[in-house]
Parts: sequence; C-alpha cells; structure tokens
Amino acid sequence: MQAVLDFLKQNQARFVAELSDYVRFPSVSAQPKHAADLKACADWVVKQCRQIGLQSTLCPTPGHPIVLARTPRPVGGSKRRPHFLVYGHYDVQPPEPFELWKTPPFEPRIENGALFAPEGG
Repeated sequence: MQAVLDFLKQNQARFVAELSDYVRFPSVSAQPKHAADLKACADWVVKQCRQIGLQSTLCPTPGHPIVLARTPRPVGGSKRRPHFLVYGHYDVQPPEPFELWKTPPFEPRIENGALFAPEGG
C-alpha cells in the first residue's frame, strides 16, 4: 500500500494538471456550438486511456462520439478474465447565466488544497 501512496504523492502535480486540462473543456452537449468541444474532449479521453495502457477508440454516433476503452488481452491467451463496465460522461450542463458565477466556468482553481471546477469535462 505504501508504494501506491508514494506513487500518488510523487505524481500529484501531474494528476492535478491532467484533471485541470480535462475540466477546461466546455463540453456542453445541449448546445450545438460546442460540438467541436465535445469531440476534442472525447479525443482527449481516448489519448489519456491509451497513455495508461488501454486500447481506446473514438466511436462516432449520430449525435456525439462515445469512447470505448478496453484492457488489452494477453497475446495468445484464451484465459477468461472477469470484465467490468465503467460508465461516465464527458458532457456538462450549460454554464448560463454567467452573471451567477464567482469564477469563470470551465476554469479550475485550487483552494485550500482542493480542486474546484464548477463546470467542464
């Protein structure tokens, strides 16, 4: 367990930076003007999945794309392994009305050791 905690501590700045990059996407699926933002966010998720060793694919749909990521199977291995499904979404609610915001939407901030990202990825 200590090795895991050490790894997390050593990589904390990178993890916070990556999460901050993710929540900056204005991926508002309800607004057509953000279609490119949703695609960019989905591309980012695919890239992140690949960086941690998953086989990931961007799958087009009649609406917004979905991301499919799988753990690679061992070469030549027919051993059945348990599967699990993680469902998440990378779209968010519209940030309007803007005048109610204390800080800009889609701009994360760190306050008292916590990351706040009112909207975004």
